Amino acid sequence: MTETTQQSLDAVGGITKALLDALDQVQNYVAASQVGPDGNPSGTAVYMHMPMGYPVDPKMFSNPWTPGGGDSSAQFDADGNFIGSPTANAPAAGGAPAAGGTAPAGAVYPPPKKVADPVLQNSIQNAMFTAQLVDNMLEITKNGVASAWPEHRVSIEYFTVLAGMQPVMVGQPDQKVLDAVAAAQKVLYLQDAKGNLAGYTPLYTQYRNNRTAWTKAIAAQAHAYAQAMADPVAGQSWPVESVTYADAVTQAKNDFDTMGRRQIEDALNTISTVGENAIAALVNQAHQLYDTYTIQLGGQISVGIPWSYISPISWWDHTDDSFGIQKIDASTDSYAASGGSGASSYANNWWNEQSSSTSGSVGISVGAWGGSANASHSDASNAFADQSGSSGWEHHQDVATSATVHCEFFLASIERPWLLGDLLHMDGWYLVGHPKNSVSDGTIDGQLKDDSKILPLLPKGFVIMRNVTIEADDWGSAADSFDNAQSSDSGSGQSSSDSFGASVSYLCANASVQHSEQQAGGAFGADSSSNSGWSFSRSGNGGTLSLVGSQIIGWVGEIQPASPKVDAPPVTAAQQPATTSGS
Repeated sequence: MTETTQQSLDAVGGITKALLDALDQVQNYVAASQVGPDGNPSGTAVYMHMPMGYPVDPKMFSNPWTPGGGDSSAQFDADGNFIGSPTANAPAAGGAPAAGGTAPAGAVYPPPKKVADPVLQNSIQNAMFTAQLVDNMLEITKNGVASAWPEHRVSIEYFTVLAGMQPVMVGQPDQKVLDAVAAAQKVLYLQDAKGNLAGYTPLYTQYRNNRTAWTKAIAAQAHAYAQAMADPVAGQSWPVESVTYADAVTQAKNDFDTMGRRQIEDALNTISTVGENAIAALVNQAHQLYDTYTIQLGGQISVGIPWSYISPISWWDHTDDSFGIQKIDASTDSYAASGGSGASSYANNWWNEQSSSTSGSVGISVGAWGGSANASHSDASNAFADQSGSSGWEHHQDVATSATVHCEFFLASIERPWLLGDLLHMDGWYLVGHPKNSVSDGTIDGQLKDDSKILPLLPKGFVIMRNVTIEADDWGSAADSFDNAQSSDSGSGQSSSDSFGASVSYLCANASVQHSEQQAGGAFGADSSSNSGWSFSRSGNGGTLSLVGSQIIGWVGEIQPASPKVDAPPVTAAQQPATTSGS
């Protein structure tokens, strides 16, 4: 950073510094979780923070339809206990028999009218929203700011690769090679009666789950260490408390190693090496897998959508603590204690790039916060956007000298059972009409703003931040704006409007007021009776801002390997399309 920018950063208020400290903690956790099978940093994972958080509306993402259970996930509580299912179509007990006594005893007459099951309808709709959310193409950036390629979809770009993938002709594969690949496939993938791939085997699923648990344990240890080092009191006990985290890493690693890891990795290595000569068969299988999971989620609209899901399954529920939730306690003091003003800080670099590129625009400017009124929920397919379409933004100077931020966060994983990523790691194929490395060149620098690459980066997960509380000794003019927004909301009488309300944002914290019906469904509400997704409790010049709910604040992408490894052969005259001369 230049001296001028550094001086500006040193001069920002306490709220900004506390939020930058929180942002650094999130990035440190995510970076620690991106490791390869050997436990070393993967070197191909990229974390990019969003300019503003994307609010997660449970009405759009809760209990999505799955091929195995329909809407059955809606019938289990947070602890996995079965709670029954709605019986919208069940006949009422009793009823008069048909005339003449011809109806069976106990039958209902007239027969009950069949009605649509709203739970199932909502489940299918939410599966579509989920598939759209994770199908955005994440653009590679070097400044840590998340953005998406306009109108680019993972499923479309992957299908483009499949459609043009051709094996390099090296003769008929040896039968031993074909047998080895077939055996490896049986270890990794389920197959239907015709031999088509239909999903992961239980062993491969367990391998993926155990690997995730291991990397999360590593990240949790790194996160706890960073927090301890920023607090002299907590740091004193770290040598003792760290044993708990070390044991968790060891246990997760033991589970990973002993529950089929070698068998799975041997199978993956077989496909990636000797499978080169069987590329044609694997491409055919990949096509079948893609077709199997491309289903009709558009209701009455006939359009196929590749089905994807997110782990953990209750990622959208800001009240569920049953999986790997991390907590942040950030403050102005801890930012200073950790050397936050140094140029090596991730948050400082991100802040510098983002504030310099959008200064004076929506919600981001040097040391300021943004607020917007009447901001409706943004579209599910635009979760990379900065929500710059919101209007009525106000900017207020951060004048606090001391602030603290408390919140929860976790890393959600994207699962695409229709995508056979093993193909991109293999040699022995080219892409018709394209040079080598047209899918990806395997690097970050070589793909920056390069729209010619087909699938350079695959979004593999995102960070959820939820239930944010910001306490500050001085909110300046922002306090009056919060008070006015709350007064306007309580006296509006427009509880039936989805778009009515106010939106507050601060770098990575964003929430929207929703109407009472949506609050009862759990969207940004402190409880079922709340019709406010945020609240502000004032105390003199200071106060506490609470943002209840979940939001996506950043994305993790995986740089795809350099592929294809060879250029497509030149098109011969005989292969050229026929042309006709004009009259």
